[in-house]
Amino acid sequence: YEHFILVSGGIYTLLFWGVQVILGGLVPIALVFLNPSRSSTVLASILVVIGGFAQVYVIVIGGQAFPLNIFPGYEVIEGFHEGVVNPYTPSIWELMLGLGGVALALFAAGLGAKILRVLPTNLSDANLAAKG
Repeated sequence: YEHFILVSGGIYTLLFWGVQVILGGLVPIALVFLNPSRSSTVLASILVVIGGFAQVYVIVIGGQAFPLNIFPGYEVIEGFHEGVVNPYTPSIWELMLGLGGVALALFAAGLGAKILRVLPTNLSDANLAAKG
């Protein structure tokens, strides 16, 4: 499975190295260290979230697309695309269900932050620079 994801998985390999590792990990680190401004921090945060979504996709969908050898050492006679990596594209209903779950989680987090008063009251750049 590791060789499939890291080297020979096609789109799953590209998503792992390109989106998860580079775009979601290395680029945000470089942005924050080279330019510690508010816009760089926001962009780095967005890139980390995108990298996280790519990680979930690679683990869940890539894990299901990996051709599993159920009985090692034995020959399984089957006529249904044995050992083939099949592409997957989510339907509009699956996309709406996923986005609805994200929206519900964001709503709950926002409501909790509002009720518990955990957010700062002042986000000016001078205030942020004095703390860092």
